[in-house]
Amino acid sequence: SEDNMLKITGDGRKAALDLRLVNPLAAQPERGKIRVCADNVYRIWSEYAESKGAQVVFCDLSTPRNDGGFNAYEELRSKLVCMGIPSHEIAFIHDYDTDALKDALFRSVRRGAVRVVMGSTEKLGVGTNIQE
Repeated sequence: SEDNMLKITGDGRKAALDLRLVNPLAAQPERGKIRVCADNVYRIWSEYAESKGAQVVFCDLSTPRNDGGFNAYEELRSKLVCMGIPSHEIAFIHDYDTDALKDALFRSVRRGAVRVVMGSTEKLGVGTNIQE
């Protein structure tokens, strides 16, 4: 309820990614960072379609939510699906909360069934073994 430097700094970082992370009623930017990221992910997805190359996308300023509220993960997935990437090829590491489920996800990545994995540095970047 009260502004302090930590809150102001956190909100500033969120707003730099997408203002809707701070104010869900803000207008969608035409060429915001999420759109630019989607364009790059789609370009690489297309370029490596034959070899079924995979990508890891890190996002530390948002979390997937199931309450209908805005989050960067769902926004990016939505843009990628609209561009033509099948939704089953996009995974959020947050949905795989056990070692067994993570192992199954990474097997799917190695097979080329999942080609875009999104997650925070904490959940995806430390100790993750995508390679065999």
